[in-house]
Amino acid sequence: MPSFAQKKHLSPGIVSVFLSASLFSFAALTISSANASGSFGGGASSGAHSNYNLGKSLFHKKLICNQCPADGIQMNKKGAKDLIMNLEEQEDFASDLNAKNRKAVIAYLSRRFKVN
Repeated sequence: MPSFAQKKHLSPGIVSVFLSASLFSFAALTISSANASGSFGGGASSGAHSNYNLGKSLFHKKLICNQCPADGIQMNKKGAKDLIMNLEEQEDFASDLNAKNRKAVIAYLSRRFKVN
């Protein structure tokens, strides 16, 4: 069993190890959460970025889901061009999308599939 003098030297060592481990854990958690990526970020997004995200969300929720107007369209550059044409020229295609939402989906498809 350690003597009182030995206990006195062990206690600060254990405390400093615990403190160091706690600080390291806190720093690691803070840094990893700050570097997280994703489409839907914080509130300081630009107009183009938020328009892209809106278009992406609408595309997946309103156009390519089961029983949606674009279900079954092969999504590549040609499919994106066809879908953009339908959104621009046919009012009855995806009729639940208003003009703003149609523009957002077109912006998303144009950027995602590099359609000019």
